[in-house]
Amino acid sequence: MRVRTRISMVRLGSREYRVIRPARPLVRAALYAEPHGVATEPDSLAMFVGRVEAVLLTALWGLATCSPRTLVHLPMRHAAPPTDLPQAASGQSSLDLVLLHHRMQFPLSRWKQVRAHLGAGRPHTASVPPSAFTMADRGRARRWAEDRDHLRIGFAAETVFVTGSVPAFGQEGGSLRSMLDEAGPYLKRIDGRHHYCVELGGHDAYPWFRRRRRHSTLVHIQYSPRWQAG
Repeated sequence: MRVRTRISMVRLGSREYRVIRPARPLVRAALYAEPHGVATEPDSLAMFVGRVEAVLLTALWGLATCSPRTLVHLPMRHAAPPTDLPQAASGQSSLDLVLLHHRMQFPLSRWKQVRAHLGAGRPHTASVPPSAFTMADRGRARRWAEDRDHLRIGFAAETVFVTGSVPAFGQEGGSLRSMLDEAGPYLKRIDGRHHYCVELGGHDAYPWFRRRRRHSTLVHIQYSPRWQAG
């Protein structure tokens, strides 16, 4: 899988950060938090992607899997919501998404500064290897509380951060890849009158997504090839 991107190198003090983002804006993609009781700790995230954006999301997720020293940025803050936006997310503004490895130890409070210095970036065509979407073994008999291979959700500067390890990104990357393979035939079979969706972090036996406190966060991604802006 190949994807056209832009790469920016941003230096803050003694640290330099490499940020990769799509070459073109994500026009038909939006991300919303759905809080239930605690606004800063949502129980779920709702993401909507059009046909092209579903491919970009999957490719960039694959890049995040195999790029442990890179911040992968999907800008969606200014996206218009789809017409079928759930009532729970209505009235909200869309959020950006950043994927990064926990070994970077990136302070989320620095993201606003980094984003402000991205500039135009350098054009680059990246290749995503098939191994980036290898599903991790879901049958491992380890307690999730003791397992370091999970993804954490964080929030700062109108951005959702997904932080984790290679196995954790690979686990959910496989689900995204399956969405690309299965959504088209499924929607064609039912005449495109419905949508196709996947849920990340929703495995009952193994809650892959975790917050720093409390229980896991579910990420619901809805594939809408006939996206209409609301």
